[in-house]
Order: sequence, then structure tokens, then C-alpha cells
Amino acid sequence: MPQINLLPTDLAPKSSVVKASGVIKKLTTVGVILFILSLGASIGLFLIFSNQLKDSTLRRAELEQGIKSLQATEQRLVLIKDRLGLIKEVMARETATDELAAMSNLIDNLPEGVTIKDAQLQKAATSASFGAQDSLALTQMMATIVSLGAYKQVDLMSIRFSPTSGFSADFELAIQ
Repeated sequence: MPQINLLPTDLAPKSSVVKASGVIKKLTTVGVILFILSLGASIGLFLIFSNQLKDSTLRRAELEQGIKSLQATEQRLVLIKDRLGLIKEVMARETATDELAAMSNLIDNLPEGVTIKDAQLQKAATSASFGAQDSLALTQMMATIVSLGAYKQVDLMSIRFSPTSGFSADFELAIQ
């Protein structure tokens, strides 16, 4: 059937406008399809990135918890290290326990008439000052020091006599 056009020909669109309209229609269709595809890709990427963000947040929380527990462990290790250092320091200190035991034994065995005036106990040597009423008590005290056998070296540093107080003798005693 032939097409009948009742419109005047001067009102009909020009063929170039019809071709341009077809091209624009095709371009619009392609644009809408590209828009829909990019919208789908954007939604897909948004979902992927939101899942990755959620996973990263969970891993971050786990790592923070691990770090907190490791900090507590580290703090305990630092305290233990400090304690070990203090223990080593205390163990390295020179103590005069042997000197104290020897001096205590000497004091327990001092003869009558001998008093101890002063004693300084150190690891290397002990300094002691004794007082005696007479020379017999002084010689008995010296014999007691030697007979105890606790000291490897006994040095008489000074001896003094006063008619009112008697003899005073200062000794350096080195323990065995």
C-alpha cells in the first residue's frame, strides 16, 4: 500500500534532519546503555569496596586487640628485666655476712675485762677497736683472736694506754 501524505511537502522534515534525528536516537540509546552499564559497575564496585572496608575494619580491631595484649606482655617483660637487673645488682654487692659471723664469734669469746669499742665490717677487712683493763686481758684477747682461726691476717694498727681507762687497741682483721 502506498503511503499517502496529506501534509504539505514544505512542512515535511528535511532528509538531513531525519538522518540527524536517527543518529541522535542511536547515540542516545548507546549513551543510556553505557550509563546503565556504568551505574551497574559503580554499584558493583561500591559493594566490593564496602565489603573490603568492613573486612579491613574487623582486621584492624583484631590487630588493635593483639597489640594491646602484646603491650601488656611487653610491660611484664620489661618489669621482669628490671627485676633481674636489680637481682644481679644485689647479688653483685659485696656483703659482710662472713665478717659478721666471725666478729659475732669473737665477741662471744672475749675474755673478762675486754670490751669492744668500735667495729666496722667490710668485705675486704674488718676494723675493730677493743678496750682492756690490763695487759693480761689484752694478751688473752689477742690469743682468742688467733685461736679462733677465723682470720687469716691480724694487724695491730695501734695500741694506747691510759691510766684511767686502761689499754685501747685497734686491729685490722682479714677473714679467711
